[in-house]
Amino acid sequence: MDIQNIGLVGLGTVGTGVASLVQDNSNRIVTSTGIEVNLSRIVVRNLDKSREIELPNSVLTADLDDLLEDESIDVVMQLVGGTGPAREIMLALLRSGKNVVTANKALLAEHGNELFDTARQFNCTIAFEAAVAAGIPIVNAITQSLTANNITSLRGILNGTTNYIVTQISEGSVTYQQALKNAQELGYAEPDPTFDVDGSDAAQKLAILAQLAFGAQPDWKAIPCRGIDSINEIDFEYSRQLEYRIKLISYAVVGKQGLQLSVSPMLV
Repeated sequence: MDIQNIGLVGLGTVGTGVASLVQDNSNRIVTSTGIEVNLSRIVVRNLDKSREIELPNSVLTADLDDLLEDESIDVVMQLVGGTGPAREIMLALLRSGKNVVTANKALLAEHGNELFDTARQFNCTIAFEAAVAAGIPIVNAITQSLTANNITSLRGILNGTTNYIVTQISEGSVTYQQALKNAQELGYAEPDPTFDVDGSDAAQKLAILAQLAFGAQPDWKAIPCRGIDSINEIDFEYSRQLEYRIKLISYAVVGKQGLQLSVSPMLV
């Protein structure tokens, strides 16, 4: 049986969840893959912080170099959000020859070209299925299963938070604010939900999919985008009368004018 030593950068809410899954499902991972996954090194900002997971002290470090210089680790899960320090961390990991797994869609949408070029330069892989529509999943389908196909359009719901909100409004008698509050209480929406409800999250994901499906390099900030925060109750009432549902749809199509991208509420 092979042993795979892996590193992890970031032990916040997501990082703790990932580490717990690796620990709790170790037997299942071995049964499914024949590989024993060993959490060898975890980089955190504060070594003294109390945590919801028990880990050997030898695993935790506040120095990224401890991970970069560990030649026994060739796969790292990068779970730092944002596009500032996360970019520098990703570049450092790739330049040290580490394969990287990440769910940071903002980072890939903003700096994807640079990161993938660096990965190719240092013969590394960036795996990011969890960054875009992981529940489907779609990244592996486009990049591997459908590589022989000529994809001409993409249409889909790429943001679960907004989908929950519009579904609650459509099916019940709740207002937008009530549905948003429910989503926050359930953990579906962030305390500041702007990035979801204004369509920015979906636009980032669409930019990544456009790069995979069409070889395009769109600026996600330039994608025409309208979120669900501008929808009125009367819009939902009319959609019910027409027997339609309102959904936030990410749309990409190759036409006579080239690739057209948009994010907008639509009747489906």
